[in-house]
Amino acid sequence: MIKTSRPKRQRLKPPVRHQQLSLPQIVATYAYSHMLQSLPSDLVHIELERILADPLFSKSKLLQRLLRLLVNCAEQNLPVTESFLARRLLGLDERDFHPYSNSYVRVIASLLRKRLRQYYARESPIGAILHLPVGGFSLRIEPAHIIDSQWKRLLSQARLLADSCYVEELAEAVALLERIISIKPDFAPAFARLATAHLSLAAHGAPSMPHLQSAVQAAARAIEFAPDSWESLTSAASIAGLVNLEWTHATALFERALAIPGNHVAAHPSFHAYMVAIGRLTELLPLMERSLSESEFPLRALQRNYGICLHIASRFNEAESEMQRTAILFPDDYTVWSWLAIQFWMRDSPDKAIDALNRGVLTARDRMPGQLMASIIESLHGRHTCSSSSLDGSIAELPTVVACAFLGDAETAVAAMCRMAVARNPLIFLLLRSPFIGRLSVSPEFPEVFHSLGIPLPRTDSSPTPNIESRD
Repeated sequence: MIKTSRPKRQRLKPPVRHQQLSLPQIVATYAYSHMLQSLPSDLVHIELERILADPLFSKSKLLQRLLRLLVNCAEQNLPVTESFLARRLLGLDERDFHPYSNSYVRVIASLLRKRLRQYYARESPIGAILHLPVGGFSLRIEPAHIIDSQWKRLLSQARLLADSCYVEELAEAVALLERIISIKPDFAPAFARLATAHLSLAAHGAPSMPHLQSAVQAAARAIEFAPDSWESLTSAASIAGLVNLEWTHATALFERALAIPGNHVAAHPSFHAYMVAIGRLTELLPLMERSLSESEFPLRALQRNYGICLHIASRFNEAESEMQRTAILFPDDYTVWSWLAIQFWMRDSPDKAIDALNRGVLTARDRMPGQLMASIIESLHGRHTCSSSSLDGSIAELPTVVACAFLGDAETAVAAMCRMAVARNPLIFLLLRSPFIGRLSVSPEFPEVFHSLGIPLPRTDSSPTPNIESRD
């Protein structure tokens, strides 16, 4: 008996239904449509023509066609799909277009998205902003003043917080900058400032390596979006020098940033650490003084570091005056008291040094810096030995460095500085140049700290001026 196979029963597919939108999505869609209708059409087209005339777009007819098409669809509130763009841009029949085997539409859309980000990284919008969100093909058109009012307020707050030396305030600065980036994902100054905030976190108590890695990534994005901006170049130079120890490359980047009109490189804390590290303090001080005289309000980091640099230059009376002024202008700044303590101790005023440390403890209250200075006081009073603190981050080595230097235990102090250098704590570059630290040179390991960082040893009167260009 011959068996015959039955034809397989075809399972009927349910009809395709449009995705149900939630109530918040419906409200957001309506609000966007209403906002777009209220935006004058001529503003949109003026912005469109400005973009298309830019070299980023003028040399690509395909990008021009795509952007014009997306603007037209956005104004008519038409849905945009990958197959729709394949038909309108490439002339392909939608039935013959297979997105899994043909990625051309996604590639050109990604290029458009990147070019729009690059454009707005250096150009201010007039009336409207055009951007292509990740994960879709529908263009967003938004009034420029709404976006500007959001991120500018956040940026001013983030800048104030990023000058702090407290982990809590620096973390809040990072959070604000990340919100700015979510609003303006191509805004290079936010990425540059984010790199600085992460470097400060690595210096002042957070685990060093994760924040140094985040700083490297943020600086790279800043350069990607605005390669000729002084802020981008400064953040890239900071990474090259203070993190990668590529001093020649850092010098070239800083010189490019300084050559840009209207730059504020001389007020940047990473520039201060770089100049001190490579032995160019005599050039740095006039730049800082000029920047202070040109500022309507003194910037916290600039004012603080100016006093520290005067101390490093052995101009102790001026340094004390500037540090005292910093404590008045910024009453919550504990760093000036730690540097005053170092200066008082090396000038044979131990009582003043202890008093300064106590002032620092009161200023920082129960936060990490207060614990650090309290640990130094305990060591000086002989209540415990010089050893690494149990606190987090490479800043925990600071009490060991300072207390052991005060007490003449050079071996232990130098070992702690070596650990700070390995962790790439940016404070090590200022600390190593303090005249007080010079007394640790009796340790045979003292030169190794400088060699490991690729920076010259402290100069003596007979030492020649270092040649920066020949140093890697």
